[in-house]
Amino acid sequence: MKKLPIGIQTFEEIIKGDYLYVDKTKQIYNIITTGKTFFISRPRRFGKSLLCSTLDQIFKGNKELFKDLWIYNSDYKWESYPVIRIDMSRIGHKTAEDLEKNLTWKIGLIASEYGIDVSSAPSLINKFEKLIIELSKKNKVVVIIDEYDKPILDHITDIKTAEEIRNVLRGFYGQLKSLDEYLKFIFLTGVTKFSKTSIFSGLNNLYDLTFDEEATTLFGYTQKEVDFYFKDRMKSLAAKYETSINQISLKLKDWYNGYRFSKKREKVYNPLSIMTCLKKKDFENYWFETGTPTFLVELIKKQNYKIKELETVDVGPIELGSFDIEALYPLTVFYQTGYLTITDYNERSGNYQLSYPNLEVKNSFLQLLIKSSTKYREADIRNYYASLQTALEENNVESFIKTMKIFYANIPYIAQDKQKEQDYQLLFYAMLKLLGFTIVVEEPTNIGRIDAVITMNDYIYVIELKVDKLAKLALRQIEDKKYYEKFMRSGKKLVAVGINFDSKEKNISGFEVKQF
Repeated sequence: MKKLPIGIQTFEEIIKGDYLYVDKTKQIYNIITTGKTFFISRPRRFGKSLLCSTLDQIFKGNKELFKDLWIYNSDYKWESYPVIRIDMSRIGHKTAEDLEKNLTWKIGLIASEYGIDVSSAPSLINKFEKLIIELSKKNKVVVIIDEYDKPILDHITDIKTAEEIRNVLRGFYGQLKSLDEYLKFIFLTGVTKFSKTSIFSGLNNLYDLTFDEEATTLFGYTQKEVDFYFKDRMKSLAAKYETSINQISLKLKDWYNGYRFSKKREKVYNPLSIMTCLKKKDFENYWFETGTPTFLVELIKKQNYKIKELETVDVGPIELGSFDIEALYPLTVFYQTGYLTITDYNERSGNYQLSYPNLEVKNSFLQLLIKSSTKYREADIRNYYASLQTALEENNVESFIKTMKIFYANIPYIAQDKQKEQDYQLLFYAMLKLLGFTIVVEEPTNIGRIDAVITMNDYIYVIELKVDKLAKLALRQIEDKKYYEKFMRSGKKLVAVGINFDSKEKNISGFEVKQF
């Protein structure tokens, strides 16, 4: 088995180091031979930098690196072009001035590598222009910019700084359109898709691949690719868990598959997650550990989003693909950063349905939500939901409530002081969703919505939550509206639970239970 290139983003290193490369060169060929200026956004750790590195080697004409890949035997003409490749994540950007200074230095460094002197040009834009014009005397120039939006995203909670940095980037990227006659190919990648008027006003000829059906599987691994390239490692994983490859395949799919980037129904795996799982032979949250998007949690709280609204929600195409500093729309941010993905498309309405892509993202995001609101460590959270699982499996509602009360009581005062009433309800639902059972929040019936329904092997719990009222009123609502009737033919024991939350005590103050 070839080595897994976890964390390696350089194509040449992967090939020469005998690492596994999932062949995407046919799709790359289709892009570079059918257009000139392209942009695509994808979540982090999906292989954007590796693609940029691959394009770099193709346009430099290094054919022998591709000997065992599709493009090697294609009709592609291996002409060599000068390449300007910039990774914006590696350009210092504490301020707009810092970004401009470091970007100027980078342009000068690239110029010196080609034996060109741009020092006489008075500004960043002029140096960039001179570099391209001088390079074009050798051949038309290829420009590859990776993580184009990183300097902005790192200041997304500081609107003033983000706007200043955006202005620098707008001028820099906009220069490319005026130099079109000197350019062979332009390719930009990023996490977010800013509107053309906000950052690409001067470069409005980019072809956007973000929702293009042909680019659906350009990043990430399809099921077919996983079955072909990782078959031996899946066998090894199946042996460890003493199960079949089919069962392991289903578990891998639940944990790491599920990303969908267009109307096309095909889904892909997160590359980092599945490779790390197969290497470590353990199912854990790998992708999420590579970054902590705390600003997303603040967006949820600020706009009072409910857990239900993050699980199944419809958005229009403009909302899905438009990102602006001045008006951050949470669902757009959640989608573009990979915490939600497309699960369905309605041709009649033109709307997309979003939800969590897989267990890894869902569980990790809920844990982050709890950690950021309570200051609990991950180990603490895991202990709590293990106790809650046991209580429900044993139909011990009293123990379940007792554990939840301890959970709330041990939230540090400094964290409590900042909580709003709805935050405690959000925490309650987040803990329920982490339990691993089939749980539906705000389950609809013919006469109302049940706050939560938990379905287990032997029991179904119907839960109603009140604030500053009586628990018996919550239970009475379940009875009066006959929420339980929907589950009478399930063959399981039905348990109705009414819970009251005291906003002053910031804890559960009472509960009532009735079994049907």
